[in-house]
Amino acid sequence: MKPTATPSRRRIGAFAVFAALAMAATALTPSAALADPQGPFPRPPIVSRPCSELGPIEFITGPSGNYLKAGIRYLVISVNPVFEPSTGRFIQNTSDQTITGTFTASESRTVTMTTTLNFSVTSMLTQRTTITMSTGFQVVQSRTSMIGVTAVSAIAPRTTLLGEYGIHSLDVVFDAQTVAMRRDGITCEYVDSNRTRGTAHVPTINEGWRFTVQ
Repeated sequence: MKPTATPSRRRIGAFAVFAALAMAATALTPSAALADPQGPFPRPPIVSRPCSELGPIEFITGPSGNYLKAGIRYLVISVNPVFEPSTGRFIQNTSDQTITGTFTASESRTVTMTTTLNFSVTSMLTQRTTITMSTGFQVVQSRTSMIGVTAVSAIAPRTTLLGEYGIHSLDVVFDAQTVAMRRDGITCEYVDSNRTRGTAHVPTINEGWRFTVQ
C-alpha cells in the first residue's frame, strides 16, 4: 500500500531536501571565508550516486530546479524479532509418568505497524528485502492471530509446560534520509550526514506456538 502524503508534508519534505542540498552545495565552490582556517566550517558535501544503488526510495515531491523528484531513503540499522502472545495455557504434570498435553488457541490478537516518524513507512517495510532476508520473516502492515489452532506436546514428570500462541513481530531501527533525483532520471544526490533515526514495530505473517518448561 503506497502511503499518501498530504500537501503540507510534501511541501515540508521538498523544502528539507532542496534546502539541505543547496546548503551543501557551497562546499563545492568554497569562498575566501571558507578557505580561511579561522572562518566557518565548510558545508558537508553532496554525494552523487546512481539511484538504483540506494535501495528503496519513497518519492513524495515533484520537479523543482535541477531535480526531477525528491523523497526519503530508508536504511535499516537493526532488526530484533519479538514474540507477542495472544493466548497462553499451562499444564502441570504432578505424576511420575510422561503425559500428553493438548493446547488450543482461544483468543486472538491484532498487531499493527507503528513508527516514531511523522510519515508512513508502510511502503518501505513491505518492499525492504533486507528485513525479510535477514530474519526469514515476511512483514505486513497488520496481522490478527488465529483461534482454534491446536498443538500436542509431551510433558515430562514433575514439570509444568507453558504453551503460548502468538505473532512474531519485528522491532526495526532505521534511518530516513532525504534524496533528490536529478533531471537525468539516473543520478540521485544527498547529504550523507542528513539522517533522521526512527523506529518501527512491525508484525509478520508468522504465528504459532511457543512452549516453555516451567
